[in-house]
Amino acid sequence: MILSKTSEYAIRVLTYIAANGNLLISTKVLSEKLTIPYKYLSQIMRKLSEAGFLEPVQGKYGGYRVYKDIDTIYLYQIIDHLEGMELYQGCMLGYPKCDSENPCPIHDSWEKPRAMFLDMLFKTTIKDLINNQTKRF
Repeated sequence: MILSKTSEYAIRVLTYIAANGNLLISTKVLSEKLTIPYKYLSQIMRKLSEAGFLEPVQGKYGGYRVYKDIDTIYLYQIIDHLEGMELYQGCMLGYPKCDSENPCPIHDSWEKPRAMFLDMLFKTTIKDLINNQTKRF
């Protein structure tokens, strides 16, 4: 399973800003460095600010910095605020009712990987991603 572009970009942005010493970074710089379309990124930045993940600073040398402690920002929180977790918790084939009593054709095969994926989202923080010492955002 892959994340939506919105969630993918939001996680990359938060990781990038936090990994850069929490310096003020503008949307324009983020767009260029992370190759994310500027208008799309602007919407994501607004949502991340509204959620309290980022602090916007106005002015000539303004930009964004991470507002919360990075060891308290879990991946599921980012995804949940931007688009909700329903996509990742529901049926892989989109059936409205899919459980052990009324399974879809891949329910049994998907149940364990889905649980592992959700566990990772609920246990992984932005700090964990930075500690992986990745050079790629």
